[in-house]
Amino acid sequence: MQQRDFVVPGDPIARGNVEISSPFLYREKDTVYTCVIGIVEIKGSKITLIPFQLHYLPKPNDLVIGVVKDVGPTYWIVDINSPYEAQLPLSETLFKQLSPQETLRKFFDTGDYILARVLSFDRSRVPLITTKCKECGKIVDGKVIEVNPSRISRIIGRKGSIIDAISNETKTKIVVGDNARIWVRGRDRTSEDLAILAIKKIEDLGLRITSPNQIVEFVRDQKRLVAGENG
Repeated sequence: MQQRDFVVPGDPIARGNVEISSPFLYREKDTVYTCVIGIVEIKGSKITLIPFQLHYLPKPNDLVIGVVKDVGPTYWIVDINSPYEAQLPLSETLFKQLSPQETLRKFFDTGDYILARVLSFDRSRVPLITTKCKECGKIVDGKVIEVNPSRISRIIGRKGSIIDAISNETKTKIVVGDNARIWVRGRDRTSEDLAILAIKKIEDLGLRITSPNQIVEFVRDQKRLVAGENG
């Protein structure tokens, strides 16, 4: 593999004693592979990868918002906004064992959003997730949106200051998943839409919001516009 080569998931990047400097590369025995599409960068014995688009890679204890894609006899297959689909075993829920006549669709069905935590992931097996955690389970209200994974820290702000400002000003509860999905719950549709608009504006690189006060002013401006339209 040469400098600036284009690679796709599963391509071998290097062999032997090389230093990996990217979460998008992994080693199996003496070979390094890529798990995303990108461009190889080689600096001496150090190899890194510039992804075309960042993807979420699961880590133990990550909070994730998933979408049920399939239902098996004793587990669910869940899209966690990653190149890797996760598995939620029945044993990692608070549900009791079903009778032979019942199916897991009684609890979570295809298309349902769920809040969960990552139990384990090592690229040799699918990620395992659990809903045995505080507030985890089926999402039955509010709205779920996806954002660019590279913008998560910007949306949250320093020690949660930005996302807290949006939540307080719109009177919504906002749960930010480590997998770049965000769950917004408000007292009504307007409050949820205002919070989502603010989040999307921060995600947009064209809006340089760097402090809670700036986003509060933005939300208040939007409230005035809504009030004017309804007045």
